[in-house]
Amino acid sequence: MSIHDLARAASEDLRSHTAADVDAGLGALHVAHTRRQRRSRATAALVVAAVAAAAWWGGAGFGHHDTTPDPAPPRPTPGLQQPVCSDPMVTCDGHRTYDFALQTPVTWHIPRGYGVNSGAGATVHLAESYAHSGSAGVSVLEGVVAASPASLAAPGVPATPGGFIHWLAARPYLRATSLRRTTIDGRPAWQVRVAVRPHHGHGPGRCATSPSGQPCHPVTFQDGAVTGIWGDMTAEYTAFDLPVSGTAVVWSWAFGHDTRALTHNQTVVRGLSWPSG
Repeated sequence: MSIHDLARAASEDLRSHTAADVDAGLGALHVAHTRRQRRSRATAALVVAAVAAAAWWGGAGFGHHDTTPDPAPPRPTPGLQQPVCSDPMVTCDGHRTYDFALQTPVTWHIPRGYGVNSGAGATVHLAESYAHSGSAGVSVLEGVVAASPASLAAPGVPATPGGFIHWLAARPYLRATSLRRTTIDGRPAWQVRVAVRPHHGHGPGRCATSPSGQPCHPVTFQDGAVTGIWGDMTAEYTAFDLPVSGTAVVWSWAFGHDTRALTHNQTVVRGLSWPSG
């Protein structure tokens, strides 16, 4: 199997695992990412075996040489941008800049290498951009409160950015960095990076809009919708206040504990802006 075959298979794998809810979509991307890693290792093993076989036969002419050229790598499908620009929740401003009609509208400059209106698409509480690699992304969530293990709003947690981040960092099933003060779009914010501790599995809750969603450790609750963390995801949460929608969270995440991907996600986070006032 050539590298072009692998690339085409990976592309088809990613398209076939697009799901209609946020965390089920992330779970499918994680499965596809893991499958591609296994396929790459298997292909590498086959290459080693083929080289060994060629050495064994000593070049005696028993091998068949395929002169058929490798197929061209897959190209982006023309017109993919049109469904985004025709979505009532998205206005395309040009130069990879988009307005999302969240409760507090957000303008987002999304660099190349990341999708626009990823997942199931924007709602009044959510907008997302997934890396084309399928293993990282950034989610914008408005009107956030802490989530309970039962995928409901957690009682007793202050409905403030600081209250949410302090609660998150104290979860016993998470490894958390020190809390830090930062800014996003010039607004004061709290930030923490977390990952699931070993042997804590996928979590007791469900992260999706249906009871059959992705098993997870619930983190955010928004008017019935739940997102969270599971498996080998590492996530950075930045919480801040918006005048209309209250606590907002920018959730930067990557599978495989890929901190380099989180660093690269910062180019996406820096493209976010909200109206002043």
